[in-house]
Formats: sequence, C-alpha cells, structure tokens
Amino acid sequence: MQKLLLIGLFLCCLLQAAWATHNLAGEISAKSLGNRKYEITLTTYTDPSIANVDRCYVDIEIWRQNGTKLTTIYNIPRTNGSLLPTCSVNNSHEGVNIYQTIKKNIYTTTYQFSTNEKYAFRYFDQARRTDIVNIYHAENVNFFVESCVFVTNDTILPNNSPILLNDPIDEACVNQIWTHNPGGFDTNGDSLVYKLSPPLQYDSGNGPFSPIPATGYQFPDNPAFGVSQCSMNPQTGLITWNKPPQIGVFSLGYRVEEYRNGILIGYILRDMVIIVKSCANQPADIQVDTQICMKAKDSLYLPFVVSEFDTQDSLYFSLNNGNQGINGPFSGNSPANIHLTNPPNANIPLGVGSATKIEGYISWKAPCDFIRTEPYQIDLYAHDNFTYFGDVNNCMLSTHQVIDIQVIPPPPTNLQADKIAHAIKLSWTPSACNNAIGYNIYRKIGNASFVQDSVCCTRKPPAYNYQLIHYQKDWANNSFVDSLKDISNLYNQRICYLVTALFGNPENPKIESCATNESCISMYADTLYLTKVSVLQTHSENGEMELKWSKPRKIDGLFVKPYYYKVFRSNNNQYPATLIATLDSADTTFIDKHLDTETRGYNYRVEVYDSIGEWVYNFANKNTSSSIFLEAKGSAQKVELSWKCFPSWQNQYFRIYRSVNNGTPSILATIPATNATTYHYADAMVSPAPLYCYYISAVGEYVGVDRIETPLVNLSNKVCAYAQMNIPPCTPSFSVQGNCDMLKQWIRISKLSSNCDDYLSYISIYAKHSLDGPYTLTQNVPFSFLSDTVVSFDFQQNPAYFPTCYAISATNIYGATSPLTISQCIEYCPSVEVSNIFTPNGDGTNEVFTLKLWENVILREIEIYNRWGDLVYRGIANPLNLWDGRDKSGTNLQGGVYYYVLHYEEIQFSGNIERYAKGWVMMLR
Repeated sequence: MQKLLLIGLFLCCLLQAAWATHNLAGEISAKSLGNRKYEITLTTYTDPSIANVDRCYVDIEIWRQNGTKLTTIYNIPRTNGSLLPTCSVNNSHEGVNIYQTIKKNIYTTTYQFSTNEKYAFRYFDQARRTDIVNIYHAENVNFFVESCVFVTNDTILPNNSPILLNDPIDEACVNQIWTHNPGGFDTNGDSLVYKLSPPLQYDSGNGPFSPIPATGYQFPDNPAFGVSQCSMNPQTGLITWNKPPQIGVFSLGYRVEEYRNGILIGYILRDMVIIVKSCANQPADIQVDTQICMKAKDSLYLPFVVSEFDTQDSLYFSLNNGNQGINGPFSGNSPANIHLTNPPNANIPLGVGSATKIEGYISWKAPCDFIRTEPYQIDLYAHDNFTYFGDVNNCMLSTHQVIDIQVIPPPPTNLQADKIAHAIKLSWTPSACNNAIGYNIYRKIGNASFVQDSVCCTRKPPAYNYQLIHYQKDWANNSFVDSLKDISNLYNQRICYLVTALFGNPENPKIESCATNESCISMYADTLYLTKVSVLQTHSENGEMELKWSKPRKIDGLFVKPYYYKVFRSNNNQYPATLIATLDSADTTFIDKHLDTETRGYNYRVEVYDSIGEWVYNFANKNTSSSIFLEAKGSAQKVELSWKCFPSWQNQYFRIYRSVNNGTPSILATIPATNATTYHYADAMVSPAPLYCYYISAVGEYVGVDRIETPLVNLSNKVCAYAQMNIPPCTPSFSVQGNCDMLKQWIRISKLSSNCDDYLSYISIYAKHSLDGPYTLTQNVPFSFLSDTVVSFDFQQNPAYFPTCYAISATNIYGATSPLTISQCIEYCPSVEVSNIFTPNGDGTNEVFTLKLWENVILREIEIYNRWGDLVYRGIANPLNLWDGRDKSGTNLQGGVYYYVLHYEEIQFSGNIERYAKGWVMMLR
C-alpha cells in the first residue's frame, strides 16, 4: 500500500504537461520587498480527483507593458500544506483541501526588476474542470490568470497588489439570492474598483500568446440558463446573483483595479466558481448601517442584527476576511471588536452557531494612521448548515453585508479670531492627530453662517463661498495673522474664518478634515462727513476755498492711534488725488489758497489715517465733494448762467445773487435743487450797458444725520458779464491762391449769412511759413457787408517766404472772437536750372558742371552717360560741382557731348515729390 502511494505521488509530478481537467479558480498577486524586488504569489483552486492530476510546481511568465515577454520563472514550488518530498522540485508541498475534493494551492517566488514600469504576471494551465456549465467543453479550454503591478523602488510607499481575503469557491441555492465578496483589501490604501469579466484563456493563434475570453463563455445570468441577474458592486466588490435558475458549476471572472491619485497602477484578473445546488433553505438577513463616517480617535458603536428564517437551520455569523484578521478596522494598533449581546456572553473568534437570531455591535477607536481617502470595508458574513464541509449533500446558503467606514481626520478646534494692529490674528487648538501636515485657512466676507453638512463633511468651505487664503505647514503651527491687504470695502461687514487640517503626502496633501467652528468679527467704521466746500475768494491766481468736515465718532480698534487727516484736491470733476495738506486729528477746517477760482471748480477728499500710515476706511463715501462752479455768457439783453456741483450732501435749493456795476448783491432768484449736476438760469430783459456780477449760494443737508448741523451753506465763485453778444461769432470761410511766377498770393474771405454777419467788426488774418511754426497776425481787415473781401500779398522782396499757411478769425463789436479756422496752405515754388557747358582745362574758370538755379528742392544724385549710353559717372548731386569731367575711376574723359540725369525732390507741405531732370552738357578741354 505504501508503495502504491509513492507511485501515485510520483505520477502527479510527471503529469505537469498532461492534458487534464482540474482547474477551477485562482489569481496572481505581487508584494514589494523594496528596491524593485517583488514576491510573486500564484493561488489556484483545483480538483485533482477527477483526472488524478496535481501540480507540485508551476511556471510564471513576466511581461513588459509594451507587450513583450521579459522572462519565464520555471519550476516554482508549491508552498502550502505538508511537505511533498517525492516531487522533483525541492521543498514542494501538497496543498490544502478546502472543499470536498477541491484543493487550494499556493506557489511563491521572487524576482528583482531593474526599471520602474508596469509588469504583467501570467499563468496558464492546460484545462479546466470538465463539469463547468457556462464554458463550452471546459475540459478543452486552458486556464489563465493575470495580474499587473507598477514596479517602483519607492521604499516609503511601494506598490503591492490588492489582497483578496476570501476564497473564490462558493455555494449557491437554486432560486435563492446568492452573494459573495472577495474581501478586497489594499495595504497601500489605494482605491479599488471591481468589474465582472469573462474568464480568459491563452491564445497562441497569432504571434505571441495573448489572453482572450474563454471559448463559448456565457455569464451566469445568460437567458440560456433561465431568468436571473448577476452584477458586481464596483466600490465594494459584492457579487449578487438573483437568483440562480439551475443546478451546476458556473465559472465567473472579475477584474480588481487599483488606483492611486486617480491613476490606474495595477489590477488582478481572478477566476472563481459558484457551485449551485438544489436547496430548500433561505439566506439569512443582516441589518446594519452600511455607510459610516467617523473621525480618527473617536469611538464607533455600530449595532447589527442577524436573522435566520428557517427555524430548522442553525445560524452562523463571522467576519468575511478569510480568518486572516488584516482587513481594515480589524488590523492595526487599535483593532475593532465585535461584541455579541444575543446570545449573551458569546464571543466570536470564528463564528457562532445554534441560533436563529444574533445581535451585537462593532466597536472601534480608529487610530490616526488609519486616516485615508478610501473607506475601510467590513464584510459581515452569515450562513447556515455549518457542516457543509463534511457533507456533500448539504448546502450552505450565505449572506454578505458590506459596511464602508470612512475614517476622516479630526478637525482643529476652538478657533478664535482677534483684532490686532492692521490685521486679524487666528489661533486654534491643533487636530487631535499629530500626523497632520498642516492647515488650510479659509475666509469669507458676509453674514451667512457656516453649518457643517454631515459627519463626513462632503461639502468643504468653498461650497459656502469661503476662499482659501493660506496653507500653513506643520501640525503644531496653530496661529496665523491675516493682514487684510487684499481686501477693499471691508468695514461695516462681518469677516468669518474656518480652519481645516490636512493629511497625506506633504508634496500633495489630499485628505482634508472637517472645518473648525466658524469664528467671525465685525469691522466697523464711522462716516467722515465733508460739510463745506465753499469759495471764499474769486481770483485767477489768489482764489481761496474753505473746507469743513465732521470727525468720525468711532474708529475700529484695528487702527493705531493717534489719527490724522489727509486732504486731496483735483480740478473740476476729476477724482481728487493730489495731496495738498496733512492735518492733526483736532483740525476739521482748512483754507486752500492761491487758486484759480475764476475759470475752474475743485473737487476735494478728506481721509483719516492711523499712526503708521494705514488708511481708515470712510464708510458711505461722504468724504468727497466739489465746489459750485458758475459760468456766465452775455447775449442781447440777456445773461445766461450755468453751474455745476457734485456734493456728498443733498442740496435743497439755490439762491442766485446779483450786483450791478459792483454794487451790493441782492437775491435775484431761488430755484429748487434736483438730482442734476448741472443747472441753468437766464437773467433776461436787462440793459446791455451795466456790468452784471453773480454768485450762487447752495443750501442743503445730510438727510437723516442728526449730528451734522444744518443748513449746509456753500458759495460759488463770482462771475460778471454784459448783456451783450459776448458769444463768439461764426467762423468765416475763406480760400487761398498763389502764383509762383508772379510771387503773389490772394485770400478771398466769403460773405457770411445774415445771422453770423450781425455785429461783426473785423477779420484777422494769421500766417505761418512752416507746418510746425507759430501763427503771426498779418493784418486786421474791416468787415464789409457789400461784397467778398479779397486781400493780396506780394513776395518779390522775400521769395523764400512764398510757401505760407493761412488761418482767419472773426471778431464782433463786443470783442468776442471766433476760433481760428483750419489752415489752408500755398505750396512751395520749386525750381532747378542746369548749365550746359563747362571747360575743365585748368584755367580756374568754369572748371565743373554746375546748377544755375535751385530753389525749394533737395538734390539727391547725378548720373552722367556718354553718347553711346554708357554710365561713366554717378555721385551725390552737389549743385556747385555736379561733375568735373572724370569717370568713375578718376580718369579724365575726352571733351564732347554727355548726357545727365539729375535726381531731386520738390519740397511740399503735403509731402516731398521725387523728380528727374534730363539733358545734355558740352565739355570742352
């Protein structure tokens, strides 16, 4: 008998390459050992009893991400179960039976990689178990599993494959809901995503082997097997088949992908089998909250109730973690615990049986190193018929309930905001977890209160209009000063702050805690009221303005005493930006002197500053106002008044004062004020002889402001006018004409319409002899109503002044003058005259070719040609020496007739004109 056993064991190692029907499920995983060295583990689930086939060693292929095979690791021994000394590979073991005749096999090896990149690990075997329902002739379809991992030499956070804690062998009952959870767990805290996938086989049809779907594979819920639904939760990995319609062994594949910072860094392709039996029992029911948020260092109390509906069955309850104790909360420095309250005094090392209802709770105090972005999973597992391991006719019907526990960072607490000089100082109690890498500081201006949305804090401060203003490193660095430099229009508003703690990689913090309590302060500022901007003296150089304002009653403690005022000014209605005075805080009046108050008004602004020069905001913008600027225009028996003002207060009415020939002023009229900025009044039917002088007195108030004395009275500048036509007359029209031969010019001034001709006295003619030159008055021509006026000018004495631009204006009998017209110009008179004979014989007379005349031209170049058309000389055109009779090399040429081309430009106001003069010249030697 012992001899037969040894022969059988020997045969199992000889059958490695034999065609066999024994593979059911499996996967490959990889674990970093540091510095790019990895431990590679293949786990298979086989049934050697059917074909008497077993694998005491395997081969695993390693592929690069570019699709090329790197290597094959041969003869990797099995490492679980009792030692199998008869195998041809040393240290091989026999594996472990886990379900009836199905065996679990683990093969482990190591490999040292040389580069950081993605690698795939592949394993295939000859065939699957023959009774698989949903693969066509499964005994002829090879078995294939694969995993991919991004290899790195990072010893701080290496990359490992996910761990699948639960065996991929499970039972189901016909027409009963079946669930299964692979118990996925990632030791690096990476995100896991689950997807159903067809089981694969290795295809060698085209080039290198590549995985393809198993021949004729159909998912378990294919209508060919009956009506059912099969799905996998992508977040939890829970597989639900509702409801298996027929008995049989079904194969199912799924892909477990791992992501880090949103990037796919690896995956596992796993095969599993579901053994569907005929059963009368029903699945148990688990009642528990499945979505939990808790802060690290807080205590979790999570009750659950497990019920069995078949009273003849026993109920068994445990954690679905493969009894490995490393999944999520049940590992680490402060593991979670399950407490059973019904049945009383029970404990749960592996499970509890002989009950139809189990009640209890999960308790956990999550340590700080459990903070991460991905939730931890607890898979509560309940089943009946615990004796299914030993009874092939019995069936265990199981139920899963996956609980996600999100461990979030504890926030900082006790946030306090206090005013200091020109800033807000924040202080807080650090997060209870000292592995925080820093803090985010948020600020909001406004009155809406912040309310944390949930325990999980899914809505961060920006969702409540908070803005991130600072990131502060280090857990113990628990204060910050906000300088407020980036804020305008801050005062009389509420400023609120929140602080959150950050956890994760210092270079890329990604886990943010809930926020602290909201801490708010109010910034206040009283209004500085400008109450007087009044003309004291009207003068073109020594005018004076009087300013008055009210003191702010209260200034925010943010600003440091003592305070002082700055007074700014601008002309007319411009923004007052020129600093003209700095005054002590006791001053509330100022006289602005040496001004032109005749031709312009002024705008003023008064501001408060603290002892180190910080501007104290003046709420309501009541610190800027303008003077009243009055203008007067006389016409026939009428003076038209207009004035502008831009006060910060509200004017109620204006009084118009008038004096005659510098007599005592009296009130001419009172008109109501509106919201207009420009007002008009006509003093009509008055005599044209006297001089009338006017000024405005504005009466107003700050409506609803009790502490400002009323009325507010402000005076305009004083203006004077005659009730005459001091409005400038129309601009007359004119034309110009010139004659270069006569050196004479004429101006014709056309007669105007009757309305424009009234009261005209004379026409002024202005001239200039270059576009940039100033105009000079040439003469005043008395205006004639009978015919057009023609004026002539003679340039015989000075022909250089012939090019001239003219403009004219008209003046009426009251001395009002129209603006100058647009220039009209008479162009230059260019002229060039060339001599036609020269005698370069050395007698000193007529030695060179010259110009007789050149006026208003710019000479450029002279070209000389012989009678055969050959160019003999080219040079710069010198009017006194165009050519001396030599050729380009300096050799004297023979006498005779030569031809010239003279290049020059005629000077014109409108732009120079390029010209050419051509002719002949006689050279005599």
